[in-house]
Amino acid sequence: MRRIPPLNSIRAFEAVAKRLSFKHAAEDLFVTQSAVSQQIKILEEHFGFSLFLRNAKGLTLTQEGEKILPAVSQAFEIILDAVNEVSKSTKEISINTSTSFAMSWMMPRFHQFEAEHPNVTVQMSAGSQENHSPKYYDLEILYSTTPMEREGAEPLLEEWMIPVCSAKYLNNGLLEIRDLPKQRLLLNSPTASDWKTWSRLMHINPSSFTDAINSAMKLPTDFAAIEMAVAGYGIALTNVHYISDKLNNGLLIPATNAQPVLLGAHYLSRKKNLSKLASELLIEWFLIAAKKSAEEIRLACDKRGLSLESSSSYLVKTNRK
Repeated sequence: MRRIPPLNSIRAFEAVAKRLSFKHAAEDLFVTQSAVSQQIKILEEHFGFSLFLRNAKGLTLTQEGEKILPAVSQAFEIILDAVNEVSKSTKEISINTSTSFAMSWMMPRFHQFEAEHPNVTVQMSAGSQENHSPKYYDLEILYSTTPMEREGAEPLLEEWMIPVCSAKYLNNGLLEIRDLPKQRLLLNSPTASDWKTWSRLMHINPSSFTDAINSAMKLPTDFAAIEMAVAGYGIALTNVHYISDKLNNGLLIPATNAQPVLLGAHYLSRKKNLSKLASELLIEWFLIAAKKSAEEIRLACDKRGLSLESSSSYLVKTNRK
């Protein structure tokens, strides 16, 4: 009979392998760093080979470690799914999304779901979706600038981006696109990736736009950039879905005559074999709310003379490659 490695050691291995850090793995597992190191030592002695290469730059997996990791991760996910199904109420569900999506789109609408399903408990985690610690969620809202080919993922919300500002900031009529670098830009992330992609599609002079980015107000999320734009501090580039109500009531207006550009999309990703009633209720709500939101932004854009049929689409161009 084959001897199975200690389960605690396997769990420690997965945590370290995903984080490539004993310290961060210990934090994820709520144990000491020395305890994690001891479990890895036990596992390496069991196998008779090293699982990690330790050097001045940090940790890397050995070839053997790379071969073992996918199977280990899959096994734990199967176990957790089974445990959730038998021990977790069908009226509880966990979801992970970005802060911007949660605050700018989901939260203003979520009271509708709670009113319809008061007995369903939603445990939501919102934050940066880059390099987050390995955790398990029933549902995730993921953003991508390219079509997402992932099992269990379906399109939810397109990201139509447009520069906007308050009426009091723009008191001399619409700006020319080429004049944007002379304005105060409000960044929705420190990297300004959306602004940079948009400026390339608009054929704005790269050097002048780089200067504008360097002198811009750097904010952590779309929500923060939107609120600063409403307050009259500058021009934000944001998803029309996030501001349709503000376009309708005049709190924000288009800063230029540029049409909205499709830069990406949000996808709803569910766990494989997820069958809880709460998940089906929440998925249904997301899809209905997204469809309604799409209708709302078309009405808001029609009111402002904007079109959602832009040919300058990063997502569409990526599709054609």
